[in-house]
Amino acid sequence: MKITHWAVNTALLAALSAVRAEIWITEKLLARPSSEINLSCGSDIPYSSCSWVLPSNSSCSSIRPGMTSQCREVRTVYFDASEDYCNITVNSVKHLDSGVWTCELEYPDRVDSATTEIVVFEEAAVDFENAFGTISNIAGNTESLTCQATHGRPLGQFTWKRSKPDGTEEILESGETRVSPVGEPGSGLFDAEQTLEFELKPSDDGAKIICTFQQHGFQDDIIADKSVDIDLKVDFLEVKSFETNLQEGSPFNISAQIYGSPTPKVTWQISRGENLKVNLTDENPTDEQHYLNRMVASDHHVYLSTLIINSLPVNDEVRTYTLFVESPNEAVFAAVEQVKISAEGEEAPLQEESTSLTIIVIIVICVLILIIVIVLTLLYAKKNHKWCFYVSSPQVSAEEKMQAEPLHDQASGIIKHHPYGRP
Repeated sequence: MKITHWAVNTALLAALSAVRAEIWITEKLLARPSSEINLSCGSDIPYSSCSWVLPSNSSCSSIRPGMTSQCREVRTVYFDASEDYCNITVNSVKHLDSGVWTCELEYPDRVDSATTEIVVFEEAAVDFENAFGTISNIAGNTESLTCQATHGRPLGQFTWKRSKPDGTEEILESGETRVSPVGEPGSGLFDAEQTLEFELKPSDDGAKIICTFQQHGFQDDIIADKSVDIDLKVDFLEVKSFETNLQEGSPFNISAQIYGSPTPKVTWQISRGENLKVNLTDENPTDEQHYLNRMVASDHHVYLSTLIINSLPVNDEVRTYTLFVESPNEAVFAAVEQVKISAEGEEAPLQEESTSLTIIVIIVICVLILIIVIVLTLLYAKKNHKWCFYVSSPQVSAEEKMQAEPLHDQASGIIKHHPYGRP
């Protein structure tokens, strides 16, 4: 019996087709625009032909086949079946080449396939939403910032920092990242945003809030790092200290250390009685007995204002010194400090009036409570006929009335009384 080569080949192919082929293919790639990449696939058993199916948006003009190829309208590239590897090269990667690439291997009785993916890097545009340049607010208020990264690929991570004027940085905790796909389905493009909420502190004045968005490669390497920042302007006002120096041998003075931004306005008011008041400011710093040192900045946002007292009160005089500190921002509360100085050069107690008033208020409240209790008790007793002094009027007979009347001695006109108290 004569066996032809055709029969042997057919039998061999039939035997091989019964074995499940193992296909290998290039792993997922991250490519930069305009770069060149190679894709390969193959099988552990012979195949008759191979082809590559490109992403729907890809262009055949960017494909350079290994041997003979044909680019059809369905964006498929065919290679010569005699090659052991099915190779293609992308000359200049474009954004449209991003997506799934499929390698198909044809056997006598079937077609097997394997897929890989090309992710064409696209740097996201990063900016704040509805916030530009500088944020102005008052200490104690809560501020909200949203950082957006748009039209990027692959997805990245947000990081928030607070950079203080002294150069120190602090990592801030933020909320969840919200992601929305954009572009054609499967393109891998996205828009992402994250919101930071934080309470403003006086130390935040002059600081920066920095939003950083980093995109990473498949090996967790940083391939893009983009940041935006915004300045903080925080208004605040606080009197940190208020001290009186009345020691002999040194200038008498009252000094105040003020912490505020923007630069506060300071007014010292000296009162002698109810009608005589003098206001001293930087524009009007002196009178006959007092002199106001010009306010100076001793540190960042810290100011020192000192009132020099040339002479202490005399006789029974008591002077009241009141410090008014105001911010140019009307929304910031003003600060007030006060001290009274008597003729002996001692600080007069400021709590006496308030203490007396408190005692009077407590007494009035107690009296009102007592009155309410008495009224309620009387109403209750009247309603239930439980008066403790209730007396009924008895019926008195004519005989008893006669006996109750005093006896007159007609002769003498003397009233005689009963020896035991009854007349």
